[in-house]
Amino acid sequence: MLRLVFVLLIFALPVKASNLPVEAFGALPAAHQVKLSPDGQKIAYKGNIQGKTFIASFNLKTEKKKYLVHTDNQKFKLGWFCRCFRFKSIVAKSAKI
Repeated sequence: MLRLVFVLLIFALPVKASNLPVEAFGALPAAHQVKLSPDGQKIAYKGNIQGKTFIASFNLKTEKKKYLVHTDNQKFKLGWFCRCFRFKSIVAKSAKI
C-alpha cells in the first residue's frame, strides 16, 4: 500500500522542465573521424564550429592544434579524410552541394 501511495505522489507532483535551445538538437558533432598517429603523438580529426567544417591535427605532446582544411559547407562539404602521418599529407573527399 505504501508503495502505491509513493508512486501516486511521484506522478502527482508538478514537474517543470527547462526548454532546450534549438542548437541542442540540430548541431553537428564537435569532433568525429578521429585518427591516431602510429607513434601516438598526434591525432587528426574532422570537426565543426558554427556550421563550418574543418580537418585539424592536434599534437598531444605540445597541445598545439593545426587547421589543415576548412569549408563553410556552402559550396563544398567534406565527406571523409585519411591522414598519412608518415608523409605529413592528407587526402580528403569533398562533394559539391
